Amino acid sequence: MAERPLTQKQDNFLQKYLECGNASDAYRFAYQADNMKRAAINKAAAALLQHPVISGRVKKHRSEMAEKVGYGRKELFQDFVDIATADPNELIQGRQECCHFCHGEDHKYQWSEHEFAEAKELAGAGKRPEPQIEGGFGYNPNIPPHKECPACHGNGNFRPQIMDTRYLSPAAKKLYRGIKVTKDGFQVLMGDQDGARQMIGRMLGVYDQKVTLKNETPPASPDDIKNLSPADASKAYAAVMGSE
Repeated sequence: MAERPLTQKQDNFLQKYLECGNASDAYRFAYQADNMKRAAINKAAAALLQHPVISGRVKKHRSEMAEKVGYGRKELFQDFVDIATADPNELIQGRQECCHFCHGEDHKYQWSEHEFAEAKELAGAGKRPEPQIEGGFGYNPNIPPHKECPACHGNGNFRPQIMDTRYLSPAAKKLYRGIKVTKDGFQVLMGDQDGARQMIGRMLGVYDQKVTLKNETPPASPDDIKNLSPADASKAYAAVMGSE
């Protein structure tokens, strides 16, 4: 059976949709929608996407584009999995470091050699008292806090640490979105892991109801059409049937 040709407006809608990926914007481009409510436009656009010719050409276009760029459903799915399962600790960590008293002798102040040398220099210049070494040397903030430390009571010192993004795993590289400089310091930007998990569930069909992406037009249902005004319903019907 020969494919029923599209009207000029239907074809305009199709071409605009393939260009912008937004059915509602494509409908506004192709049809006189100035006096239509947003909900009516959304439903009419969704109904057009279900037109057999339009849906078939959209599917064919997507398949051709995926083949052209070498990036299809399989690659997209893997990206979602990588983003959803990447470890945010590769990007930024909240570290609970030991304090200077945690592991010093008798819980006295413990020095690192570099810190002690700086303190001696300042003391020699008369800028601070002579440093005492009762707690000894070897302070390392990466050692966990001592739970019986009388100074920090085992809580240590909290310090956020932005990690070196040159050495991220492949999955963490997909999660990483850059660093934003703010008046208060730096902010690590990440992809939406919860959104990635939703998309995985959607692609696997584990949801009872369709998950709608932001800015995506949901498909029209009989109830949607029934709730339109007579004028808007007429426009939606005419657009799908090709009489407008």
